[in-house]
Amino acid sequence: MGAGPLHAAGKPEQDPLLEAREAYEARDYNRAILLTAEVMKEYPDYFDEAQSLIRAIRGAKIRYNNTFADLIDLYQDALRNRDDAGLSESYTIIKDLEELDPYPNEETAEGLVRAREATGNVYNRIRYTNIMDQALEQIRSGEFFQAVTTYMGGFNLALDIFRDKNYGEEPEAEADRLRTQAAVLGEEFTTYQDALAAAGSFIDQLSPDSTLDQLRVWAEDFSAEYENLSDLRWRIQGVMRGLEVLRLLILNEYAEDTEDEIYHLAYLILLHRGRSAVEEELGVNEGILGAVDGRWDKGLESASAAFREILSLLNEQAHTLYTQQRFSESLGVFQRLASVAGIVEELAQLWRAQIAPAPEPGTPEPDYRRLLESGEAPDYLKYYYDLETYARILGENAVDSVELAGLGAVFREQAEILSGTADVDLDTVAESRDFFDQRAGILGPLAVSLQERKSIPLLEDEYRELNVRRLGEHEERIAMLDTLYRNSSEEFMLIYTERRERELEARLASLRELETAGDSSLAGEEILFQGDSFLARYPDRALENYSLLNEGAENLLEDNQGFLAELRELPQWLQNRESIAASIAGVSDREETVSGLLLRSEQKSEEAVELIRIARQSRLDGERRYAEAQARVRSRQFNVNNPNAVENAISDSRDFFLASLQQQYDQLLDHRTDAIPGNSDNYDIQSLLSELAQAKRDYFLPQRDAALAEARQLIRQQDFEQASIVLNRAEDYHRQLDSEDYPEIVRLQEFVDRAINTSSAWYISKTDPLYAEMSQLLNLARRDYLTALERVRGGQRSGVETLLASAEEKLAAVQNTFPQNLEVGILQLQIQLLRSGDPAEQNRIIAEKFDQARSAFNAGDYQRSLALAKALQAIRPGYPGLESLIVEGEIATGQRVREPDPADVRAAEALYTEANSIWQNRIQDQYPAALESIQEAIARYTPFNPPNRYLDLKQQLEIRVDTSTAAILSAADQLQYQSALKAYQQGNFVQAKLIVDQLIQKGQNARNPRLLDLRRRIESRL
Repeated sequence: MGAGPLHAAGKPEQDPLLEAREAYEARDYNRAILLTAEVMKEYPDYFDEAQSLIRAIRGAKIRYNNTFADLIDLYQDALRNRDDAGLSESYTIIKDLEELDPYPNEETAEGLVRAREATGNVYNRIRYTNIMDQALEQIRSGEFFQAVTTYMGGFNLALDIFRDKNYGEEPEAEADRLRTQAAVLGEEFTTYQDALAAAGSFIDQLSPDSTLDQLRVWAEDFSAEYENLSDLRWRIQGVMRGLEVLRLLILNEYAEDTEDEIYHLAYLILLHRGRSAVEEELGVNEGILGAVDGRWDKGLESASAAFREILSLLNEQAHTLYTQQRFSESLGVFQRLASVAGIVEELAQLWRAQIAPAPEPGTPEPDYRRLLESGEAPDYLKYYYDLETYARILGENAVDSVELAGLGAVFREQAEILSGTADVDLDTVAESRDFFDQRAGILGPLAVSLQERKSIPLLEDEYRELNVRRLGEHEERIAMLDTLYRNSSEEFMLIYTERRERELEARLASLRELETAGDSSLAGEEILFQGDSFLARYPDRALENYSLLNEGAENLLEDNQGFLAELRELPQWLQNRESIAASIAGVSDREETVSGLLLRSEQKSEEAVELIRIARQSRLDGERRYAEAQARVRSRQFNVNNPNAVENAISDSRDFFLASLQQQYDQLLDHRTDAIPGNSDNYDIQSLLSELAQAKRDYFLPQRDAALAEARQLIRQQDFEQASIVLNRAEDYHRQLDSEDYPEIVRLQEFVDRAINTSSAWYISKTDPLYAEMSQLLNLARRDYLTALERVRGGQRSGVETLLASAEEKLAAVQNTFPQNLEVGILQLQIQLLRSGDPAEQNRIIAEKFDQARSAFNAGDYQRSLALAKALQAIRPGYPGLESLIVEGEIATGQRVREPDPADVRAAEALYTEANSIWQNRIQDQYPAALESIQEAIARYTPFNPPNRYLDLKQQLEIRVDTSTAAILSAADQLQYQSALKAYQQGNFVQAKLIVDQLIQKGQNARNPRLLDLRRRIESRL
């Protein structure tokens, strides 16, 4: 140990004691003394300072020497007394001496090394024991992370001794690397504390109600953390294996050394692996690996126990529901149990990672089970092997039970369907029977599978007992379902025959309902028909029901025989059952009943067919008559001599439709009989009647009005005979339009009749039977008067009276038959005047006759008045007042048309204006009122010569206003008419008259020809 360069004489460039002080600080006291002594020699100025440093060095050496002396005494004492505590304390003192002076002299150093080795073994052994005992208590208390920290505190045990051996750089470097790696892994383990706690926190939340998603997430998170822990374990074990290999290499290299000489490596190995004696005696794995495994076991055991509790609860719940035959409910629980068992099985498989690391891809897995059974793996892992196996078996049982529960639910459902009160078709029943037989085939394979599970070995008694119990429950479930199937199978035929019997009886009941429905349709029902009661029959519906009945009866007879054949094929003991025997006996009764139904149905079908035929024929006849009437309307084929011919054809059509309706009710025919306007059917009675009325108005109104115009002209010409003929023609035209009298024709006819009556009273018609005799008498009387007149004018009065008397006698004979004959009156007045001969007397006679004529007029005897006036006019045409009296008489007797009164003309014009306004503005709903107004206007003006504009307006309105009465009865009234006619034919005249009177009281029927004729016939019999 040499001193650095010093600079003699003069002041040194730096503190000469600096190097000595640094050696002192480094506790290299021997070198510090040498350097200080040299400074004192070279630099006297520094003597004091050097002396002070020497004193410090000496003090340190004294402390060292004193401690060394104590060591010698303690060490020698401990050796003599074999006092491990003293040796351990000596080792501590040696460590202190090395601290006090790391650089003793060679002889001291060698002595210390020998002493340290001798005492160090004891010291390290004691310290190792304390560490292992403390960590053991921590492991047993579950303080796994604290235990690892404690173990890591012994990583330097015998390290100094190991280094003193000087095994070489490589062994020492490898030892340092492994020790460092062990410390890093130990620290890594302590960081797992929070993650593992978090991964297991779900255990407190775990319950049978937890969702499968929750369970899977919890299990996955848990498995991930514990797989990491297993990976750490294998890395720790890898370090331990490295230490073991290094120890063996050193021992092999330095064979002369004993194992005790490398305690450091041995301690490191034991700190990781633990003491085998403790494991054997206490059953506790210690060491770092034991702490890691303990934490793994604690966490996995807690999770496994929680999950196993869930499995137990679910299994108990599912099994209870199943044994209660609540199969549908148990099915869902078994499904959940199978899922949870799968989760537990995967979770329990974590034990495999504790036996061996996960194999590399492409390499086979270790035989984990063999490793367990051979004892090569820790015993505590058997629990998790059994849990995995148990979960798998329980899961397989649950999967089987899902199928069993599903099958049981279907069996139960089928059994309830078959035995219930609901009507089930036989196809379903037959399918159920096949289903029972087919599905029962799964029970055998399930039983075989169950036996295979019984043969799977488990390693621990707890799980063996638990598994036996669970397999027993599963065996019970299979047996229960087998019993359910067998019971259902035995009862099936009873249920089947009952259901078949019920089905056949139900079909028989349906046939009876078809017969009832058919009979009801054939007999008919009272319905409201156009306001009255009507018997509606439906032979078409009846025929449909009877057809269905016939077909159903034939099928039922066939099926009835088939059912009997099925029953005869049953085992005799089953045929002897009361219900089966009743079914066999009921087959014959049913066949007889169905045969009777079939016979009646065929007979009634014939009746229905006949009604349909009659109804169809009546309908066709109605359509034919309708077509005939329609053709006549549209071609204007009207018969003046038979004004109701077309109406009768329409009535016949409606009657045919009604007859058809009485045989077979049909809503379409209902419309035809009621003639609803706008009906889509082509046979619209009311529309055709309206069309007929319009056609007649279009056809006959112009002809009637033309005849009226001609009659007026003839009246003005005083051709009353011809006017009467024309008026009769006008009346015929009007009768085509209305059965009521036409007021204008009536007025004109009355006028003409009066005129003709008057003329016929005055003149003897050539067609009169007495015309020849009366004409001869008149001629003879006229000859006698003329002869007498000639004699008087010739001044000969003789014979005149005789001639006049003879003439009067002949006139009296004519007058007796024709009292108003004008020629008789004229001759009588001429004879009277000729006989008087005196002009004054003649004037008196004329005046008297005039007075008689005026008196007769005032008395209303217009014909006598006019006859007297006409006679006077023939003799004295210019007699005062005579002309006006004749005019008044002619007006009164229809010989002359009175000129209209100005007031009547004004009233008529007002009425015309009102009616024309309605017409011009086309106010159609007021046309009837307008027609009344123009008719009154014509009557006021004069019916003989009204203005043409009046007549034109009247014709336009009459064409558009239907004033006719109902030509035919309504369908409901026609039925009443038929009832009255039937009562009349049966002699019930009073009842018939009551019905007819009620019908006539309806305004539209008041002038119906059929009703009026029937009333006349009835009244003639009362």
